[in-house]
Parts: sequence; C-alpha cells; structure tokens
Amino acid sequence: MTGFACCAGSRWSAVVDLGSAESFDFILGRCDACGRYWMNVWSPVAPSSRHLPVAADDAGRLSSMPAGTALKRALADWFGDR
Repeated sequence: MTGFACCAGSRWSAVVDLGSAESFDFILGRCDACGRYWMNVWSPVAPSSRHLPVAADDAGRLSSMPAGTALKRALADWFGDR
C-alpha cells in the first residue's frame, strides 16, 4: 500500500471478500492504523496483487451490494476508473 504514510507500514485487515469480476478478485479491507479503506485486487493468472485506495462512499456502496451481476458490474466499473 502506497500513497498514505501510515498505511505503507501498517497491517491491513480484510473487511469483506467481494468476489470476482473481469478475471480479478476483490477483497475490501482497512488500514489498521488509520482505518482507510483499501481494495486488494488480484488475479490467479497475475504474479502479484495490488492494494488500491477506496473512498469510504465506494466502500460502503460495494460492501452493501448483494452478490450477483450488479456487484460484478460495479466492481468492474470501479476498477476500470483506476
């Protein structure tokens, strides 16, 4: 995790596994130091994962959506904006 001083050296705790979309898996988590939301984005075919910052509004919206097509579309849209 980069871009936020406390987050780079802090633990990260998973909040919810949001499933997969567009061949990527998405796990929403938080920095244990400051509480900032991060998304762990990874793919079984990629050599590593990425942690991307997530706005609190997006975290709330994505984590409250039921599993299914609408969530997959929302995750793909969110990731596509990065």
